[in-house]
Amino acid sequence: MKIDTDKSYLLGLLVGGGILSDSGFQILLPYKNWGKIDENPVRAGQIATDILKRLSPKWKAAYDIDVSFKIGNDWKIVSNGISKKLKEDLELTNLPTKGELRSIASLNGLLPFLKTFEHKKAFVTGLVDTIGSLAATHRKFNDEFQIISFEFKGNNFDLVKDVLDLFESAGFPPDQVLWNHPNQHSGTCRYYKSWKKGFKIRIPLDDYMLQGGFVFESKKLSAQQNLDKSKTRKTALNKDVKIQGRVTLHKDEDSQWLPSNIRGGHFVHYLQFFDVFGLKTPQSFDRDDLMNNFHKYFCPFTCLTKGSLEYITDIIKNESYLNLTKFSQSNITCSTLLGRYAIEPGALILGKSPQDGFPINMVLQAIAYVVAAETGQVRGKRVQGKYADLLKKYNDAYINSNLGVSILRPDRGTCLLVKNKNYAALVGYVNEGFNKTLIVSKESLKIVVREPVFEECIPL
Repeated sequence: MKIDTDKSYLLGLLVGGGILSDSGFQILLPYKNWGKIDENPVRAGQIATDILKRLSPKWKAAYDIDVSFKIGNDWKIVSNGISKKLKEDLELTNLPTKGELRSIASLNGLLPFLKTFEHKKAFVTGLVDTIGSLAATHRKFNDEFQIISFEFKGNNFDLVKDVLDLFESAGFPPDQVLWNHPNQHSGTCRYYKSWKKGFKIRIPLDDYMLQGGFVFESKKLSAQQNLDKSKTRKTALNKDVKIQGRVTLHKDEDSQWLPSNIRGGHFVHYLQFFDVFGLKTPQSFDRDDLMNNFHKYFCPFTCLTKGSLEYITDIIKNESYLNLTKFSQSNITCSTLLGRYAIEPGALILGKSPQDGFPINMVLQAIAYVVAAETGQVRGKRVQGKYADLLKKYNDAYINSNLGVSILRPDRGTCLLVKNKNYAALVGYVNEGFNKTLIVSKESLKIVVREPVFEECIPL
């Protein structure tokens, strides 16, 4: 049995969006607004033509299968049968013959058959034509830097690892990868429970257009329209790697839902996962620097957690080091903080020295949340507009008296508490020397950090 380029493409379609059963299959095309008939009638017509005139002949020639399409919330390629030829190729490449492939498939059995660049390109094209989003809103910073965003769900880390390995060997290095892990989806809040938002692989559109292809003419036209927004080529080749800010020690880092090889590890950058999974990292990634200075990149407490006073009170009661913490009123004012922030936005305040304390930007965000929530200027837990601008609208008397906002300093280096009668926020303490004492092990770049206990937290 031979896997040619057409079959490589069709298998890419199945891995990207295929759901197989004994009686047939469907391939979900998550085109949403991009392919809506009422919003984009011309593009919808192109998609229908692509399926009937481009895809249908490929399925017929390769696997003797007839396909059509259905339109609902998304587009679907559908077939009422699975031929013996397709089953044989799925078994040959160790791909599942039932279920949603994106959730359960691995490419270990397929990769040996993708021997040439053209085979790899064809398979990646299948992914592009299914889960490769070309919505113009997928961009880095602005319209100038357009990307293709590939989305995967569930906890199929193996498939994402295999796809990244394939992208690298095909010459499409990612600009960014978002892993389905609490450190990636909730880097600031230790207590956020709804972090299982899936994976995203982002590739610069310029890099893909140099060597990649499209079977869907609708996708190709959309890609070119996006590319026309850029005046200069944007690439992920030889990109600089920077680690910015701190990542909170999340409650779910030990979740049984996570694969065993990353479970229990603390990850402050997406390339740590590359190292653990044995993927190639960019030359600009300084692995030794991360290993030696890891204490600078995490906070063992929540960086910033916002919510109702009831929600925050419940967290304090159930977190042993917070339950034992005693809080006292601080006399520092919002205007003083704003003045300091304008001069030194990276300052640590209310600690024992200029080198430890609570990040001033997080403290201001906490105050802004409580003020905005009380005055109806939030969407969910997001302050509408810039938090510093919102605080400049009010004087200290109004914030402290009318809104009843209090800034409470802990007696130990745990969390600062900002609250009023209805809302509250926690800001974590930063001390890099203390952080060093919490690092348990470093195996590859799976770095294990233990949680602090109250008795060892630094007295303030």
